[in-house]
Formats: sequence, structure tokens, C-alpha cells
Amino acid sequence: RSGFSDVPKKIILADALFGRVNWKYTTKKPADNWYRPGFDVSAWKDGVGGFGSTGTPGVFLNTVWETSDIWLRREFTLEAEDIPKIKLHMFHDEDAEIYFNGVLAARLPGFVTDYDEFEISQVALSALPPGENSIAVHCHQTTGGQGIDVGIVIPQLQEENPKK
Repeated sequence: RSGFSDVPKKIILADALFGRVNWKYTTKKPADNWYRPGFDVSAWKDGVGGFGSTGTPGVFLNTVWETSDIWLRREFTLEAEDIPKIKLHMFHDEDAEIYFNGVLAARLPGFVTDYDEFEISQVALSALPPGENSIAVHCHQTTGGQGIDVGIVIPQLQEENPKK
């Protein structure tokens, strides 16, 4: 599990635990190609991540979201040497899909009760060039509290204790 004691080695895109990041978002179903690079989000709202409902345990809430679905988009920048090391660092309640440059990076069913790290698909990692990239997120909620907050990090490596 991640948390305040597990500060990443490097933050590529901060979630609400590590900063205040602006996203474009909508709660109205967008066109089917909403996750593709270059999709026009100029009519979408601006909000600061973590999105969710007040009182949802575990999420750091900055923007209220109380409908059944939310779609998020933004750009982020990567250096070539960081691409193979990145992981998602996120909270999701409930089902979430994350896309990098239009390629599915992760599909996370259900919910978590705290922020955690998640693997990114090899296909999505292969779609990430150095420089500017897009991230697109969809979260679907059925009942109870809800929240979505997505970051990209390079985790600290677990170092073995040296033998003395």
C-alpha cells in the first residue's frame, strides 16, 4: 500500500496525495473516441484531482463528483529513461479505466480503500514516447461513496538490508 510514508522516487503526474493537478472532466457521456489523443475537451469543465463525493473514506477530495460516471483528461510529460519504470498511483471507487495516448493502460474493477500502486500494461507503455503524452480516465460508480484520483510515479525500490 502507498501512503505518506511511501513517497515515490519521482512523481511524473501528482495525485491529490502529492499535489494539486488540474484536469479537464465531464459527467456527460462523451463521443466514443474521448480517450484518443487530440480529442477536443475545450467544452469540458476544469477541476483539481481527486474527484468524488464528500465523506468517501480514503480519497483526498478536491472536486465534487456525484453522478454515476466521470471522464477525465490531461497531458503529462515523460523522459525516455522514466518510461519503463512508471506505475499508476491512484484511488478508485468504483470501476476505472485508464488510457495513455488512446491505449488501455489499466482496467481496475471494484474499489480500493486507500491509494495504491498499479501496473501499466506493456502495450500502453510501448505507446509512450518521450515528451508530451495524454492520459484519459473513466470511472463508473454504482452505489455508496465514490472517488477517482490518478497519478503516475516511479516507486522507491525496496532495498535489501546489507549484511554486516
